[in-house]
Amino acid sequence: LVRQSVTETVLLHAVNYHDAPIEPTTRPVSKMQAVYTAAEGVVHRVIDQTVLRTELDVEQDWWSSAQDGNVVAIAEFIDHLAAEVQIVCDGEVQAEASTPVVSGSWGALGKD
Repeated sequence: LVRQSVTETVLLHAVNYHDAPIEPTTRPVSKMQAVYTAAEGVVHRVIDQTVLRTELDVEQDWWSSAQDGNVVAIAEFIDHLAAEVQIVCDGEVQAEASTPVVSGSWGALGKD
């Protein structure tokens, strides 16, 4: 891949730990893409992305009462996040990786 154009795609998404009555969204929270020329040797890449707390809200911890008095889950906050990284050169996937899962409360009431 040295001196070839490489496309790096990073998809940040919710991970379902089945810790809430409703599943989190399957839609990626963020998609980042960068194109660069591959270099020889070890290359350290860093991609930063700002994600608004509102993007992590409204998807555990939010319920409503039904007419019969039972609790009904109406939303699932995105509490667990991971990213999938893919490296493509000439239309062929050269490498794929997943980050460890990061958990926290990032919504409007969160502190992480």
